[in-house]
Amino acid sequence: MTNTKLRSIFSNTYWRIGAGVVAVILIGIFVWQGFREPESSLISDTPVMMQSTVEVIPDKASAVSIMNGKVEVKIPEEAVDSQGFINLVLREPDLFPEAGEPGWSRPYIVNVEFLDSEGNQAPSPPLMSPVEICFELDDEEWDFCQTAAEGETMCKVQNYDNVAVPSVWVDLPKLVYKSKQMICGETTHLSLFALAMKGFEVPIPVTGGEEPYSP
Repeated sequence: MTNTKLRSIFSNTYWRIGAGVVAVILIGIFVWQGFREPESSLISDTPVMMQSTVEVIPDKASAVSIMNGKVEVKIPEEAVDSQGFINLVLREPDLFPEAGEPGWSRPYIVNVEFLDSEGNQAPSPPLMSPVEICFELDDEEWDFCQTAAEGETMCKVQNYDNVAVPSVWVDLPKLVYKSKQMICGETTHLSLFALAMKGFEVPIPVTGGEEPYSP
């Protein structure tokens, strides 16, 4: 075999190895970017499932949802006095179980955060009136929530209070929209929120959606 052919073979081999290394590096960067955390998130080292964002304008009602309306945040027109965006980020199920009552699971958890007019993460402005954090239930989930005995609650909306020592899941004032099979909680600040269900089996995490999170 001539030296020219050998050089050609080695050149092609090195090229393929180099291309493979570059491909691995690019894939690694892509995965890392997709699994980054929002800076204001309460969670560390947890993959973001999906997100959705809506512009909020003073004196104008708005709403933002993910999972085809499964989770929705309703912002009344008088809630904010500064323009910006509300960012809704789906988190993995059943986070921080030690901060809740035994026997309760949280199949749906969302982080709700405020972005300024340029889309940068910013401290949440005071909410002048309650915002609704809503979860639309399928037939199985709705029937499960209706099995509660008199005076008992099987499903509720909570927010994660990481200021308390120790941190704790706190019940929110509840609203129920039977015609939509929707359970909502009212809040005057943005945080991490969950639908809590007593004794309900947590589903497999949703890893895809209409708007994957990209920082």
